[in-house]
Amino acid sequence: MASTAALDALEGDPSFMAHNCNCRNQMHMGKKDYKNKLEKMLAELDEVQNTVTEEDPSDNMDVV
Repeated sequence: MASTAALDALEGDPSFMAHNCNCRNQMHMGKKDYKNKLEKMLAELDEVQNTVTEEDPSDNMDVV
């Protein structure tokens, strides 16, 4: 039922997708850009994990 309504909307309004979907406006990342972004995210995650696992001198409890 929903797919029929969507097809009817597309048929009746050629600019339906442009009004309701921004997927074509987004830039697609190349493989190299994706790899660089992934490496940066992993480095930040590692940095956060190292910060969280360090012992806080003002705290009597060990953080693991």
